[in-house]
Amino acid sequence: MQKYILNASESYVKLSAKFIDKFMPSADGTFVKVYLLGLKQCGEAAPLDNAGIASALDILESDVIRAWKYWEKCGTVRLDGTSITFLSPDEPTHAPQPAITPQKPSYSSSEIAKYASDHAEMRELLRHAERVLEKSLSSNDQSTIFSFHDWLGLPVEVISLLLVYCASVNKKSMRSIELMAISWSEQEINTLEKAEQYLAILQENNSKINSYKRAIGIFGRVLTKAELDYLSSWAYKLSSPTELVKLAAEITALNTGKTSLPYMNTMLRDWHSKGIKTAADARAMRNEFKSKNQAPVAKNGNKFSDYSMKTTYDYEAIERAALNFKKKKQEGEK
Repeated sequence: MQKYILNASESYVKLSAKFIDKFMPSADGTFVKVYLLGLKQCGEAAPLDNAGIASALDILESDVIRAWKYWEKCGTVRLDGTSITFLSPDEPTHAPQPAITPQKPSYSSSEIAKYASDHAEMRELLRHAERVLEKSLSSNDQSTIFSFHDWLGLPVEVISLLLVYCASVNKKSMRSIELMAISWSEQEINTLEKAEQYLAILQENNSKINSYKRAIGIFGRVLTKAELDYLSSWAYKLSSPTELVKLAAEITALNTGKTSLPYMNTMLRDWHSKGIKTAADARAMRNEFKSKNQAPVAKNGNKFSDYSMKTTYDYEAIERAALNFKKKKQEGEK
């Protein structure tokens, strides 16, 4: 059995055994270094600030800040301005996920070069970005990609997948990529597994939206924002099969003589609320409603004598509601 013997007279930093057992194994090595050196500062007459810790550990100051935010999330420290309080891991107070700093930090070319020199995964990420985006990265491009890791806290492998996805949907401008990265960070899509699951859902819904376009008869053009909002709602919120969207489009054209997405939306939401999931079920419901509301034969025996007694469909009411809604919306915009 291996033995460990303490044979020294100098002072020691008191470190909780639970911190070693519970928090240290899953933490980034740099974060552990920051924690230990910070803990040592509790007994120093002239404690190091973040810049001093960064210099002592030969890392970026932003790494130190990210480390403190990580430990705050774990509940092992409490941040209050320039004060850092070390908490007992025995009863950690879990703080909420720190919000993203509103202003993106600025990085010098030398900072990024140093970080890439010390971290092989960052060097490879920047090379990967050039391959995927099919261009040489400017210093601003490199700064933006580096910020995804340093500012937004996304792991390198997640950023790599993000770049591949953006390129696949032809969103190669750095601003578009940055907006997507911010969205992922806010949704805590911060592991490879979460990113892959999210992209699988996106791919499925994008495929649905394309099939909806074909069903409605939209070809050769990009959807307007209003159109995309409707189709996205059917894909994400209603999970409408394409056959239902196609049927809704056919009924809309028959009843209104045109394509009306508000009309279709009302119909699809109505079907969804009633648990209608197939076109066959929708047709059956319509036929049942039609048979229940069929006009009775007039008393004189001539079924054509009373023109007011005609078949009424629930979708006529739906159309009126949709058109009234659209009219009110247009009047409100004026």
